[in-house]
Amino acid sequence: MCSPMRPSLKTHVLRSVLDAYADIQVVGEAGSGEEAVHLVDQLRPAVVVMDINGIEATTQVKLQYPETIIIGLSVNAEGENQEAMKRAGAVRIMTKEAAAEDLYDAILHTTQSRRQAPLSDSSLAS
Repeated sequence: MCSPMRPSLKTHVLRSVLDAYADIQVVGEAGSGEEAVHLVDQLRPAVVVMDINGIEATTQVKLQYPETIIIGLSVNAEGENQEAMKRAGAVRIMTKEAAAEDLYDAILHTTQSRRQAPLSDSSLAS
């Protein structure tokens, strides 16, 4: 699930990149953090791709569904942005520019890591 970016060229590019992989299904897109939380509640995706503007939504999703993997996206994925998303519960944050090339691998890596290790607070922060 991609969220909470308003449908934009970037969102459509990411969706088309992920749609090219048979083992990933994009189940929803949200236009706001509130909508993202509602969609997660309805759809229960394994992975949520969350824009940096969705820090509060990331916190809410992780409180309600701690098993949900959240990957953050930001123009600037370092420093304060990285720390804020990690504190909210994102397992990884990446730049929006890198996402077109690296998002599929990030999803595979985080889901495979999660299957191999028991869920714990320390695994969320790595």
